[in-house]
Amino acid sequence: MPVARPRRPAHRKRTDHRMVTLRTLSPDDAPALTRIYSGESVRYTTGRPLTLDQAHDKIRTALAAATETPRAQWTWASSPRASSSA
Repeated sequence: MPVARPRRPAHRKRTDHRMVTLRTLSPDDAPALTRIYSGESVRYTTGRPLTLDQAHDKIRTALAAATETPRAQWTWASSPRASSSA
């Protein structure tokens, strides 16, 4: 007689399998960075909006810091990962 597997508790049921992938910043992230550092959200970040040129400068600084050994600063971007069919 086969053994029944216990059901997953309702609070652990996953309906959305999408996750994010952390990756290194790239110059293409500058527009997204300006959106993060604009509007009402700046109240919780720098206190002032970020221009596109400033975003590019921040990314260049982060990429330069990423090449240091030992690495003292870690700056990441995130991308949605496609849901798997598993």
